[in-house]
Amino acid sequence: MKATEMKYDTQSIIPFRITIFLVACLVVATMPSHAAVVAITASQDAHVESANPNTNFGSEIEVNIEGHPDTTISGGESSIAFFSFDISSVTETVTAVDFIVRLSGGRSDRSRQLWAVTDESLDSWTEGGITWNNAPGVQSTVGNALNGSQAQLVGAWDSRPGVRDDGALTGLNFDVGSGFGVADTDLVNFVNTDTNNILTFAALIPGNNGVVFQFISKDNTGGAGFEAPTLSLTTVPEPSTYILLAIGSLILSVRFFRKQN
Repeated sequence: MKATEMKYDTQSIIPFRITIFLVACLVVATMPSHAAVVAITASQDAHVESANPNTNFGSEIEVNIEGHPDTTISGGESSIAFFSFDISSVTETVTAVDFIVRLSGGRSDRSRQLWAVTDESLDSWTEGGITWNNAPGVQSTVGNALNGSQAQLVGAWDSRPGVRDDGALTGLNFDVGSGFGVADTDLVNFVNTDTNNILTFAALIPGNNGVVFQFISKDNTGGAGFEAPTLSLTTVPEPSTYILLAIGSLILSVRFFRKQN
């Protein structure tokens, strides 16, 4: 007795595959993006001081920035705050970034800048070891900007709660625990082009004005209203994820069709 021979109509299978593939592509094209917001707390934060270039302040419960650009000025001192974030848990495309810090003390009548360290070899700094003399991008005694070949300016902000980027400065003072942040397209680009999953930011006051501004550190245990510096990332799934699902559906459909014939 001869075994039953299965035959396939290849001319009907090919159009079937094409139809399934086109339907899958249509599903992908019309599939809504489901954005998710991921909040990442700073893994490290510390400030450095030009007047104490070899001193580490990593254990402080505040991180300070101060607006003297050069210690050659009488009484001059610059302080720059550094923040590190581990984003290894983020695997999707980032569409929006919000850098959020909380006020501990200081005035709001001076501009503040946020810099991103683009030289990833400098991301290895540690909270317990960073000083003015070894901090990423710091240029000698100058504290009103970082080295442009190692870092880039990604945002500036007013310190009034709810006002971001280039909001008008008012000279108002704050209550302790007031929150504010920076949201800018340059932040998004910086996050999406990162290759080592570690982001380093620096906050500073550009200009010779002597203003001191304090942020709440991750080491502060004050509770509600004293939250650590945070990156809020809005992400959406990569289109390739949906395409892989569509291809998988196509393969399964073809196998099912063959079994039926």
